[in-house]
Amino acid sequence: MVLGDGIGPARIASALAGVFAVRLVYEMSMMWFGDRRSALWAALMYILSRAFYFPATMARPDMLASTLGLAAIWFAARYCRKPGWVLVAASGLAAGLSVLAHPMGTVPCAQVGLWLLLRPVQDNLTRIVSEGTGQNSPRSRVGLVWPVAFSRSNLRCRIAAAAIFTVAVLGAVGLWIPLIALHPDLFWSQFGGNVLARSGPSVGHAMLQPWSVLAFHGKLIWEHLMPIQAGLCLLAITWSVVRAWHTKASREFLFHLLASVLLLVLFMGRHPAKGYYAYPAALASVAAGLLASSIAASLKHFFCVAGRPWCRRTIAPIVTLGLVLALLPGAGLRTLWAHVRNWDNPAYDARRLARMMMDDLPPQSRVAVDGYYAMYFYLAGRDVVDAIVYPFYFDVRSEQFDYMILGPIGLQQVKPYVGGLELIQWYGDKSDRFAHYAELYGITRVK
Repeated sequence: MVLGDGIGPARIASALAGVFAVRLVYEMSMMWFGDRRSALWAALMYILSRAFYFPATMARPDMLASTLGLAAIWFAARYCRKPGWVLVAASGLAAGLSVLAHPMGTVPCAQVGLWLLLRPVQDNLTRIVSEGTGQNSPRSRVGLVWPVAFSRSNLRCRIAAAAIFTVAVLGAVGLWIPLIALHPDLFWSQFGGNVLARSGPSVGHAMLQPWSVLAFHGKLIWEHLMPIQAGLCLLAITWSVVRAWHTKASREFLFHLLASVLLLVLFMGRHPAKGYYAYPAALASVAAGLLASSIAASLKHFFCVAGRPWCRRTIAPIVTLGLVLALLPGAGLRTLWAHVRNWDNPAYDARRLARMMMDDLPPQSRVAVDGYYAMYFYLAGRDVVDAIVYPFYFDVRSEQFDYMILGPIGLQQVKPYVGGLELIQWYGDKSDRFAHYAELYGITRVK
């Protein structure tokens, strides 16, 4: 609402959410392990990863939902170190807002809720009492009244924290109610189509056959992140599992790392969306930062034993350089350079390309446009329908229209199923993989 309507403002919003996500990666790493160098490497790993790059540059809610989920984890982890109902409520509020951004937000809701119920409670709520505050200190008389009562029973403490978290989640999700009341038809169309009528196996089915779902997402992750980044994430996760029981912070981190992966896979099922990998990738980046720090520490020890302490100064730059070189393939630098070189090329500006299309069409015509350009037509006040052939969601073949505009995805997924299309004109540059491209068709018969 602040940035306005359109694809551009939506991408700016995703980028801003990405900035906050990178900061949260750094803060969570510092909170759990207190190693500034490790936290910086974690942030570097995340910002150069393909799991971050795509959702942070797309006009989708992937990055926002992931960032709010990370914020829920951060507030919950802060609560474990400094008890207070405000932190629990803030965690629930962030998780609830993540659900509002996209149903993927149910993952951090379940994840943080489980942690609040299962975590060891002895540490913080009772530790404060025994820190030597004394019976007559102001802190003892005022600040510790409710934490002391709150910590009398571990079970009661867990249930109370989970209850506060749940109420906050429901309160945030309840912000949806006014919109539902204003547009109940749209709500039932979305909720009934996307939630009640599933597009694939249920969560229960995925839990009974987890290996098939894990294999599906494993293949998807391998293709999306590419071998080097996917392998680095897998290595970091494996290393985190091996060292998990050394410290309590490691166990807490390991829970969130594994839960973010497993719950996301189970809740998504065989859904092909890849943008939500930004959520577990943030925690995998923390693991990668820790791994890089451990490697640097081992190298320092080796050079000291070998009698070459002067080499210690070069270790951090070498590890940083190695991490950057490993992450550069697929980090989006070629795309960035292509857009810089073609900053005034209409084929690189979807908005200008859409305006050219609209100039070639009668103002009163009804146009079926695929997702690449549909928003520009809608914002311009044109009569437009989404060019999708997906009966579970929407089937453009059931609509009447005069023209159809298809981008690369539409040419693959829509054109083969729609008859009576006659090519009128094409726009953009089909030979350039970084440029926009679309084809305008007239309709002689809708199949």
